[in-house]
Amino acid sequence: MAKTRVLYVLHNHPTLFPGGAEQYALELFETLRDSEEIEPLLVSRISRTSVPAGNRPGTPFMTVDGEPDQYFLFTESEPTYDYFFGTSADKSLYTTYFADFLATYQPDVVHFQHTLHMGYDLVSTARRVLPRAPILYTLHEYLPICHRQGQMLRTEEKNEELCLESSPRRCNECFPHIPSRDFFLRERSIKAHLANVDLFIAPSHFLRQRFVDWGVPPDQIVVEDYGRRPAVRLAEQEGDRPRNRFGYFGQFNPYK
Repeated sequence: MAKTRVLYVLHNHPTLFPGGAEQYALELFETLRDSEEIEPLLVSRISRTSVPAGNRPGTPFMTVDGEPDQYFLFTESEPTYDYFFGTSADKSLYTTYFADFLATYQPDVVHFQHTLHMGYDLVSTARRVLPRAPILYTLHEYLPICHRQGQMLRTEEKNEELCLESSPRRCNECFPHIPSRDFFLRERSIKAHLANVDLFIAPSHFLRQRFVDWGVPPDQIVVEDYGRRPAVRLAEQEGDRPRNRFGYFGQFNPYK
């Protein structure tokens, strides 16, 4: 029986930009490589300045160390990426390059680990090109809701209080230079793209509730704690010298 091809889309590759979400996604991808049922495929966004000019391909995609199931996706943060609306000014990223990638590899499932530096438009592109493929989206923080780096904290002028809800008025209070109507349009735009997601995954009940309050239907968002691969003991060195021992970081089980 043919394996289920699952495409993972990630905002940074941990070998170039270490981070918690990045490392988790890479471990998930690498673990599923040994699966008898799933064929994982990884696309990780990086900046064009991260590799020597001679290594840049003619398209935004390049294999990672020549591996056929891992790809870099080159995008620029400045000035083409709009952090407020979460979209790239270069629409060919969606209409041509990512669409062609999806059409070529035909993944059975598309799992977005993040869309930062690339754009929420990727989700709509996946739905357009692969109308029957389930789309998953892991919510690592509150970026779709909160313009303050997805932290759900008020700004210094508001004493950096914890924020439990968003609205154009409240967001304007944190960013007075941005009109309330722009926050209204931001929310409408992001929600329009995320409406194409079949299932959201939240790492905590608290995070899940914030997105339910924001408008995600409760039956479309599940809580799945982060899993980690069991740590491997360091190789024994210098004869009988005791090996360092590490505990487990949780049983790795991304799909229950």
